[in-house]
Amino acid sequence: MAPAKFTYFNVTGLGETIRYLLSYGGVEFEDVRVTGETFATMKEKLPLGQLPILEFEGKTLFQSISIARFLANRFNLAGKDEWDKGTCDVAVDTIMDLRNALHGFAYEKDEAVKKQKRGDAITKANYLVGKLEGFLAKNGGHFLKDEQLSWADIHLAAFAGYLNHMAGEDLFSAAPKIKALKAKIDALPAISKYLEKRPAVSFNVLEANSNFAKSRQLIESHVYFPKMAPTKLIYFDVTALGEPIRYILHYSGTEFEDERLTSEQFAPRKPTFPFGKLPVLEIDGKTLHQSVAICRYLAKKAGLAGKDESDALQCDIIVDTIGDMRTAMAGFHYEANEEAKVAKKELALNTTVPYYLEKFETILKENGGYFVNGQLTWVDFWFAGLVDYLNYMAGTDILASSPGLQALKAKVEDLPAIKKYLASRPAVRF
Repeated sequence: MAPAKFTYFNVTGLGETIRYLLSYGGVEFEDVRVTGETFATMKEKLPLGQLPILEFEGKTLFQSISIARFLANRFNLAGKDEWDKGTCDVAVDTIMDLRNALHGFAYEKDEAVKKQKRGDAITKANYLVGKLEGFLAKNGGHFLKDEQLSWADIHLAAFAGYLNHMAGEDLFSAAPKIKALKAKIDALPAISKYLEKRPAVSFNVLEANSNFAKSRQLIESHVYFPKMAPTKLIYFDVTALGEPIRYILHYSGTEFEDERLTSEQFAPRKPTFPFGKLPVLEIDGKTLHQSVAICRYLAKKAGLAGKDESDALQCDIIVDTIGDMRTAMAGFHYEANEEAKVAKKELALNTTVPYYLEKFETILKENGGYFVNGQLTWVDFWFAGLVDYLNYMAGTDILASSPGLQALKAKVEDLPAIKKYLASRPAVRF
């Protein structure tokens, strides 16, 4: 068995959480840090033309969050039960929402547009930081109760410097719980040892140089665990991020209230939702949010998460990759600057999206028409449920030249429970 090998750039970014986890787990690994020039020569040989990748126990893993989740399960950092796992997923997805809020302006090349985007991005980031701080305050400084150390804690600590780098300021100056958690994680013996020998990198210091107004109104703490009540999905009257959840609920035979809100109805209720956004699923007496985390939780209950740990990892990898494609499309669809929108759309629809679709077609051919190991999994529902929304953003049928993906979508929609739902579904814009 070859030694573990982790390949990424010499920054923290999407790679540092994995380095932290490998160090915490006591895994000896080759920490390969490539330059942009080196990456250009290896790009075509990578599974999705991107980094990071982890070569571990004879397999090559990719998609940073999927790798981190896999290592978390291996090192008992995902909690004691499925609820703990779901809580970790929610926290990690929210941290990635924080990253996405900053990413849009931090990497904007047009300085005028960048300046225009910054205010909204920082406002949203501060809101999410406040929510994360409140989450830690309710759980003794950790994301899980009883002060359990989890990969969500490690992810926030490892990612904090990069978030500040994108923001250009200390996002956590008014978040003592987050700062204390980072200090605690960095002081863990295995991680402290790693940090001592880590090469000089960018994006690695929590700087206290913020001149941004620190006044921030925090939303009242949300009660995450209401009394037992019937299952209810709350989302807008569109497909988008809610439809895969509806598909899985119907497939599993779960009776649920499908509450569909207009934008006007959402506005006054926004502060009552965990992070002020939808979808939200009330199930088993608890309130869940983050669409991917909800689907993963439901998939495990419905037997749609694969046969073993390897299948579960492949599910995560594909879902994250679909997310990358969706992000590329959302990048132009929601762009306010018309000139930038045209350029982003051309790149996405002529290069990025066809690249991913070709990769997906190959995966389906290798797996009997499914995404994972010749079996129906939640990834198939996730993709089929999102296609209408993706087409809406694209303004065209993105699957026109993808027969395998068309067949998969048709296969999912022809399942009796899904077919019955679609026949009675309210009319939607997409």
